[in-house]
Amino acid sequence: MVSIRALLASTLSVASLIQDAVAHSAQRNPLTAIHLIDAPSLNTPTKRCQYHSSFDLTFGLENTQQQIRLALEPNHDILHDDMHVNYLGPDARYEVTAHQRHDHKDLKRDTAGRSSCESQSLTFNAKYDPNAFEDVRLRAVSPASLFGRQIDSGQTGNNGAGQNLVATIGSTQGCPTVRKIALVGIATDCTYTADFNDTQAVRQNIIDLVNSASEVYESSFNISLGIQNLTISDRDCPGTASDLAPWNVGCNSNLRISDRLNLFSEWRGRSNDANAFWTLLSTCNTNSAVGLAWLGQVCVPGSQTTAGSDGSNETVAAANVVVRTDSEWQVFAHEAGHTFGAVHDCDDQLCASSENQMQRCCPLSANTCNAAARFIMNPSTGNQIQNFSPCSIGNVCSALYRNAVRSECLANNRDVETITGSQCGNGIVESGEECDCGGAESCGNNPCCDAATCRFTTNSQCDPANEDCCTDQCRFASQGSICRESTGLCDPQETCPGDSSVCPSDIHRSDGDSCGADGDNLQCASGQCTSREQQCQAAVGSRDTNNQTTSCDNGCMLSCRSPNVFQTQECRLLNQNYLDGTPCESGGTCRNGVCRDASFTNDVLAWFQRHKNILIPVGASVGGLLVLAILWCCISSACKKRRHKKNASKLPPTPPPMNTWNSYGGAWNASNIAPVPPPQRQQQQSPPSQSSNNMPPYPGEVHTGHQGQGYADSSYSGQQPYPGQWHPQRSRTMSMRYA
Repeated sequence: MVSIRALLASTLSVASLIQDAVAHSAQRNPLTAIHLIDAPSLNTPTKRCQYHSSFDLTFGLENTQQQIRLALEPNHDILHDDMHVNYLGPDARYEVTAHQRHDHKDLKRDTAGRSSCESQSLTFNAKYDPNAFEDVRLRAVSPASLFGRQIDSGQTGNNGAGQNLVATIGSTQGCPTVRKIALVGIATDCTYTADFNDTQAVRQNIIDLVNSASEVYESSFNISLGIQNLTISDRDCPGTASDLAPWNVGCNSNLRISDRLNLFSEWRGRSNDANAFWTLLSTCNTNSAVGLAWLGQVCVPGSQTTAGSDGSNETVAAANVVVRTDSEWQVFAHEAGHTFGAVHDCDDQLCASSENQMQRCCPLSANTCNAAARFIMNPSTGNQIQNFSPCSIGNVCSALYRNAVRSECLANNRDVETITGSQCGNGIVESGEECDCGGAESCGNNPCCDAATCRFTTNSQCDPANEDCCTDQCRFASQGSICRESTGLCDPQETCPGDSSVCPSDIHRSDGDSCGADGDNLQCASGQCTSREQQCQAAVGSRDTNNQTTSCDNGCMLSCRSPNVFQTQECRLLNQNYLDGTPCESGGTCRNGVCRDASFTNDVLAWFQRHKNILIPVGASVGGLLVLAILWCCISSACKKRRHKKNASKLPPTPPPMNTWNSYGGAWNASNIAPVPPPQRQQQQSPPSQSSNNMPPYPGEVHTGHQGQGYADSSYSGQQPYPGQWHPQRSRTMSMRYA
């Protein structure tokens, strides 16, 4: 049973507080007035009030004429059915306890009658910034340190992804048309746990703050927040930080809030879950900073590391840090807004600075900059803030529409397992239910769903209030009916199958596919047909009247040149990411601000793709010349061989080889033939013949004393004789004399 006394005390306390627009204080505001209530009354259709009942609470205030009515209903989706509560001991070891059903019921106000008041008349633009940053007035920072951290201490974030904020204020295009659920992980450090009497009080407070924030998200974005994981640290802070939970240390550890975010982001990156994001709750603020978040990281799994300005590493993940204050749920909603891609609202300080000129904050209207500290995304905290501004609504929905933030982790409101089991009338289609329009009052004239049984009415197949492919006649939409419109050339429309009420998954063309007109050099990136130049032009917006904006480099953070807007020819870093899938250096693609899969080979291939219109004809020409050169060489070589053969046929016969029979002397010249001894010399010598030629002997010639006694082969001229070999002599003429 809900405590009416506690409920009224909380309600009246909040109602009596004075708006505190000058925030950053960790001190709770004192109560300024206390009123007694008159004639409280519970009004229920069944005259009974149970844990799953919806009822009205009415009462009056003493000594006033004011009557107050609260329409209350159970919030069954605040806790996921698979929720686990983890208790961390001083050594950071887990004690895991599954959440038990029916042990806690939370009330939420009826949001059906909520109004955005005068905000509905505003016409603003939404713009997503995936890389909010600490104000550049604090210090000079490197691009890596501007990766996406958003400190809520009066500074603003960059609105980023290149849309003029004045265009879609209040537009919900891109937000879910049927309710989605963002599952959240919550962790407390030792200081936060020690601020309560026991762990049950910690759990109660966390559930209350998530419940309050979820109301605002439901009414603004059609997204509920549900707790899937709850990790509660021991109240005694460890003397030395554990490697298992390095973020769990006391406030006197010289650990800044930015350090806690880095450590917590690394820890969250190791968690293999389907949570949309994780939040660390603490009581340790740094100066006036009471919150810290990475912008636009919802549904991003794991973590990634980038270099900080001081040489240290910064770890980016779907995570944020919230410090306990009197406006705790507003700070939680604010930091979750950053995680969904929302930027700060404009205030006096930002309107007077260049931040407004650079469209780095959400203005109140097209003609009014200062949002008057009235909305959740105000840079400073305030306990009377209850809603997102129309500009912030357009900011987030536009980011979802352009896929600048991811949404695939958001759960469908279909066959949802809740902590209370199936409860007909709670608006959630749970196991065993065909439909649930929220009870008799909420269902109204719904012809498709029986509010009492949560079953389809006779001949009904579906409920268009909760399903995309369902007609107003409660029948499946015909095959080919558009259930999700195309957002451009790279995001084809999805159509209904004809035999189901479920719209197919959203499919995009592959990143890097060519799109647009020939010569525009446009490629698909995250379902958008764009280029680096177009993203720079979109970031500058209509302020560049001369259309002179260009991109400067091949990184994954926008670096643009716009002389007309920046009043300089130099490139300016806009501290925001290119869309995921945008080509970057060395043939890589941008992923969450980092160039992935870059390589020299990809660089060469990318260079070839960019210049193929020139390279292909040049390559064909060079290849043709090479073919002609090869053919010429082949023909020339064949001709030379033919001429050589013709000349060789005219040459005289070659001398016999050394191992053949000597035709002149009749002796073998082979070295393997034993030498023939010379004939015996004659004892008498005949006088020289008159016919002698008186020519000197051939070298190596053996003389017998008479000319022509022997003969010498002219083929031996100039050769040294084989040792001991006799060489017959041949005269220089063919005439011979014999003795």
